[in-house]
Amino acid sequence: MSKICIALFFLIFLMSGCHTFSFPTSDSFSDISSSDDLPQSEAEPSEIHFFGTLASGNGDGAETENGFFYIEPQTSSYANIQYIDFSNKTQFTLCSSLSCTHNNENCTSYLEWSGGYPYLAANSSKIILTSANAGAANEKMYHQKALPNIQIADLTGANRKTLVTLSANEDIQIGTACNEEYLYLIKKRVNGTSSIMDLCKVSLSNGALQTICRLPNGNSFILGAQNKYIIVVCYSPAPNGNLYSPSQVASYMCFDIGTEKCISQKKY
Repeated sequence: MSKICIALFFLIFLMSGCHTFSFPTSDSFSDISSSDDLPQSEAEPSEIHFFGTLASGNGDGAETENGFFYIEPQTSSYANIQYIDFSNKTQFTLCSSLSCTHNNENCTSYLEWSGGYPYLAANSSKIILTSANAGAANEKMYHQKALPNIQIADLTGANRKTLVTLSANEDIQIGTACNEEYLYLIKKRVNGTSSIMDLCKVSLSNGALQTICRLPNGNSFILGAQNKYIIVVCYSPAPNGNLYSPSQVASYMCFDIGTEKCISQKKY
């Protein structure tokens, strides 16, 4: 009898081992867009990707299908864009000139310090460099190059140009998202003692900046992006005016970039 019990035990154990577990992938989110209760756009946008930043303020970097771009500071006055090629397993400065010293504006990898380095984003054909308003935080460095701006370049770093420059009372919040057509960001505008924040998009073809919607009062960031959805978190000011008080309310908003509408909102 004991042998039968032991045999049954191992049979149950082996059967339970037949079940497999898998972590979520991008395909796990594909069913969202087919839901009948979500609005659908007439022309589906290309897939969107999120680009965050490190706690230090330097960009995390930007991954594409073939490689990874990141910023490497060299001195207190400049940095270079570096590239890791996935197929060749090589790492190099984003410059094709063998004689280049990589320390001036003639180099395609060169980034000048203007109170901070830009945040990186990329799609299948372009690198996007988003610089926040470093001048507002460091008046000694305040000059034209310190104004918040967005630059775009080829994946080789060549043909870099400024898409749009904001004014001195405007800023770009940490965290961006982009697809093949647009860069999505949160624009902050100082209005007296308060600030106004808008979810915006910038055309990567002509630099046109358009407001998608006005966000709730407080401090807002793009938290993530997947397929055609952007997640924004909005921290409302606490009653005592302390923006980072434990009593503040966090609102999480999901935007469909096809319809440019908020389709879900949760408060915590």
